Amino acid sequence: GEWEGGILHETLEAHDHVGRLKGLLKHWPYRDVEDFRETSKKYAELFAEKAMAEGRRSRWWDRVFRPILHFVKSGLLKGGFLEGKRGGELAFLGAKEVAQKWRRLSVMEGQARSGEGAS
Repeated sequence: GEWEGGILHETLEAHDHVGRLKGLLKHWPYRDVEDFRETSKKYAELFAEKAMAEGRRSRWWDRVFRPILHFVKSGLLKGGFLEGKRGGELAFLGAKEVAQKWRRLSVMEGQARSGEGAS
C-alpha cells in the first residue's frame, strides 16, 4: 500500500487483501509530553501552510472557541473524564494543540500582509 492525501490526514491505500487483526492494537504515538509538544508544533505549521494555500482565515473566534470546543468534545463527549486525571490532561493538551494551529495560521496571515512571507 501507500499513503495518499497530502500533508495532513493521509490515508493508507491498500494494493492487496486487507484483513482484520485478531486482538487489540495498542497505539502510543508519542514517547512523552515533550514529544507530543514537538509533534504539535510540526502539525501546527503543516496545518497553517495548508490552510493558507486553501485561503482559510484564522478569526478571533477560531482562536478562542475551537480549543474550548475540543476540550469539551474530548473530555466530555468522547468520555475522556472516564480516564480521570489522564483524560483531563489529554483533553487539555489537545485543546492547546488546536489553539497552536489557529494561532500559527494567524501569524502566517500577518506575515503575508506585511510582506514578510511565511517563515
